[in-house]
Amino acid sequence: MNIEITKANVEDALAISIVNAFTWKTRYTGIVSKRIINERMKNVYENANKYKERIIEDGQYIVAKVDGIVVGFSRYGKSEKYDEFGELYALYLLECFNGYGIGKKLFEKTKEELKRMGYQKFVCNCLTKNPTMEFYAHMGGEKINEFLSDIHGEQYSETTFIFNI
Repeated sequence: MNIEITKANVEDALAISIVNAFTWKTRYTGIVSKRIINERMKNVYENANKYKERIIEDGQYIVAKVDGIVVGFSRYGKSEKYDEFGELYALYLLECFNGYGIGKKLFEKTKEELKRMGYQKFVCNCLTKNPTMEFYAHMGGEKINEFLSDIHGEQYSETTFIFNI
């Protein structure tokens, strides 16, 4: 298995959107409503155009490729809530690639990029019922907050983790 972790380019946008949609379907079924998941699945192509625009705008996406195919991605940047911190906005990996260390490699590369941007700490928000919370705790995250967030008009509990770089 040839694993490559690199900065995303615009050609990766559709694959990023597909990974996002299928990860929501496999990870969030039973956590968020079917309406939200079905919307994401239905809008893969439209969302790919949004990813493409963001990649052009700030380039703050990393992709994980196995044998040249995108199987995961992360997005990062300045925290929207904590001014002095960076933020891991998203980290998604197709479930069939769990257990190969790809998520950890994505996380570490994101951490490197946030350090390069000058941050000493960063935060990450995770749906409280998401099994991935264990991953963030394992990666050294400390829970600092729990709050309600709005996802397409519905309220869900999220947990904020903080990490040292």
